[in-house]
Amino acid sequence: MAHCPQGVASAAWRDYSNAEEKPYHLVQFPKAACQACQARMLCTRTKQQPRRLHLHPRPEHEALYAARQRFKSEEGKLLYAKRSGVEGTLSQGVRAFGFAAHVIADWQKPICNRW
Repeated sequence: MAHCPQGVASAAWRDYSNAEEKPYHLVQFPKAACQACQARMLCTRTKQQPRRLHLHPRPEHEALYAARQRFKSEEGKLLYAKRSGVEGTLSQGVRAFGFAAHVIADWQKPICNRW
């Protein structure tokens, strides 16, 4: 069961798969409760439909949560700084020299015929 910021309990949970066949949970809240709620604009932008949540399956959710916690630590911030440096270098290669991801992915190491 999930609760909205105003404390209203969810009405239904359903399992679905997206276009890439990745599973997710759709959580819906009662339409009558959402339409009468004074804080509706804090929960949803739709005019008629109730609040809906798309949630990852539990293993994926826990992995994302752990990764977010790791990146909040000092060690995680240093790791992310290295990653952003590498991404900046790759971006510069694309902009300055025309490298593209498909070119890099298809590139093969040169074969040395000297031995």
